[in-house]
Amino acid sequence: MKSEITNIFNFAAHSGLIDSGLLIGVNDSGVFEFISGGKYPFDNSHAPLFGKKIFSDSYSENDLTLFFADLIKIPLIFHKKISISEPVNQNYILFLFSESDTGINFELINEFSLLVESSVLDFKIREEKSQLLNQISESVSNLKTLLFSFKPESQKINFVTGNFSHLSSESIENLQNKPAKLFYRVDKEDYKAFKSFIRNSLSGKPAMLKYSFYDAKGNKRFLKHNYKPVIKGGMIQSVDHIIIDITEESKNEQLLKNTGQKLRTLFETAEDLIFILNPEGTFSSINNIGALCLEYQPSELTGKHFLSVIKDTDKQIVIDAFKELLNGNKPVTFETKLETKFGKTLTFEINARTIYGNESVFEGMVGIGRDVTSRKHDREKLNDLNNKLIEANRIISIERDRVKQRISVLEELNTLKSEFVANISHELRTPLASIIGFSETIDSDPEMPDNVRNDFNKIILTEAKRLNVLINDVLDISKLEGGSVSLEKADFDIVSLTDKVVDLVRKKGSEKSLIVSAELLSDPVIINADKERIKQAYENILDNAVKFSTPGGRITVYTRLNKNEFEFIVSDTGLGIPKKDMPFIFQKFYRVLRDDNTIPGSGLGLAICKQIVDLHKGFINVRSEENKGTTVIVKLPLIPRRVN
Repeated sequence: MKSEITNIFNFAAHSGLIDSGLLIGVNDSGVFEFISGGKYPFDNSHAPLFGKKIFSDSYSENDLTLFFADLIKIPLIFHKKISISEPVNQNYILFLFSESDTGINFELINEFSLLVESSVLDFKIREEKSQLLNQISESVSNLKTLLFSFKPESQKINFVTGNFSHLSSESIENLQNKPAKLFYRVDKEDYKAFKSFIRNSLSGKPAMLKYSFYDAKGNKRFLKHNYKPVIKGGMIQSVDHIIIDITEESKNEQLLKNTGQKLRTLFETAEDLIFILNPEGTFSSINNIGALCLEYQPSELTGKHFLSVIKDTDKQIVIDAFKELLNGNKPVTFETKLETKFGKTLTFEINARTIYGNESVFEGMVGIGRDVTSRKHDREKLNDLNNKLIEANRIISIERDRVKQRISVLEELNTLKSEFVANISHELRTPLASIIGFSETIDSDPEMPDNVRNDFNKIILTEAKRLNVLINDVLDISKLEGGSVSLEKADFDIVSLTDKVVDLVRKKGSEKSLIVSAELLSDPVIINADKERIKQAYENILDNAVKFSTPGGRITVYTRLNKNEFEFIVSDTGLGIPKKDMPFIFQKFYRVLRDDNTIPGSGLGLAICKQIVDLHKGFINVRSEENKGTTVIVKLPLIPRRVN
């Protein structure tokens, strides 16, 4: 038991407990048994004192204080009487001398004294600990793991377990006696950090270090080294170390890091817009080129909601696409307009898909957008060219049919005369019935409210104007057919007249958002004709084009010289004329039956145009496709001396 207690005192001397003082123990018989210290160790001249009875049985603590003060020349700062009850009764007086209390841990000294008082060692615990270490040794023997415990007191490895043969060819005995042999293969680049790591293992705090190491075959490996001090009674009993071979793990980490760098390079150099949205729909990441395409810096877009860069007109498209994405859990492709920082509009085709983490937790979505603004512009241009091609093919078809059309004007007039009375009576009856009906209502009700009377008067006025237009058209067609109209021919610039008529119609077209364009000859063309009648025919043709075109449609006017003729061509993308109605379009009062009968007209417009063109010895033809549009071509002869 005495040797056990002596070992405890010696361990305290090396543990940092009394680095700045001197610890002395004297038993109750006056025998000088224990002496240890850090800064003031005894030299060999004090050796005869050990185990000697230097005081009588009646010595006092004061006697000891004076004796050691004279011997050591430093003051007493702590003393305490302690008792050992097993295996024999023995009392001690513990003295601590030091010039100052700096570096003295009084709490640990109290714990140390209690340790001495209860110094009967539990050998059963030692045995159980040994068995546990054997079990650990068996568990890790097949792993690339090295487990050992280092005791500062002996400066040796007390046990080594685990599979370390791939790291060192040294035997366990050599490593236990000279642990440094295990670490001389540490990579030079990591040795400085490793040395500091080992030195700090006695600081009382656990730590971890990763470093490279050359094994017994000279192969470079990567190790993960952990240690944890075992502290009892305020003193470090041992430091447990565990070294794990993480070579494969490090290689995988490096491979993953390289892959991540490649992905980052791809992310930053891709010309497309690449972005990641969090579950709230805000940008969490966006590539640099994509952000610059929207005239932002990536940091400016981070945290902004995705809808904040979408044009208002397309926000519902994006919302619907995201709903489809969340419900279907499949990639979704959609086209939308994005607005740049400075108000520029770009069209992007976006491919998006959802991102799910562990346990299928929704973490956001990733999207790749390609700028298709120029492609869309090219597509629109191609559609425009296709429309022009359709118009050109229609004109070619008209020219092919021109030689086949030999219907005599007189035969057509004779056919129409038989139907004139029936048609005119029907067309006159409708506005007259409205005028008479509302007039009688006003006359029969003197107490009619003013607002109702005003509404009826407006209806009467409208129908009267309609009747007036109808009567004028009828008179015109009658005069033209009867040959009683004398044309007031004169020389004038037909190109200038066409330009003025187009300007008038362009204003009407703007009310329906129609695109009215003209491709007119640049040089004047002088013809000899009735200017007002030609103007009337042109206006009727263009009015029909406006009337039967849907909002957003297109009307194009062309003028050309073809040998000894001047050509006036009007092409629209309107409702068109069904094929079954084409033979009757020049008949008086003929109107195509449509689902929408709200389009006004008397059915005399084209009939008047044909009569005017025929009187000028010209040619008029119509080519139309239902729901695609209509083209009207008018050809007027040039005076022979004007041909050049």
